Amino acid sequence: MPDEIEYLSTNQLCLRYGGISKRTLLYWRESRGFPMPVFTARIALYAKKDVLAWEAENFNLTANQQNHECKSAA
Repeated sequence: MPDEIEYLSTNQLCLRYGGISKRTLLYWRESRGFPMPVFTARIALYAKKDVLAWEAENFNLTANQQNHECKSAA
């Protein structure tokens, strides 16, 4: 069975980036290449792997740095 895709909600992402607004996230999608969400009912969900790839490209982070920052924030 293939691995299940993990998703992050809009609210989770807004908190992840320091409490940005939903509008800022939309702006990033429109102008900075932030990944498009998958819409289920009225909820936007973002594939975690796509978000991490975008972070690595836009914040110049390696996978090791991302993991280190996630552990440091915990």
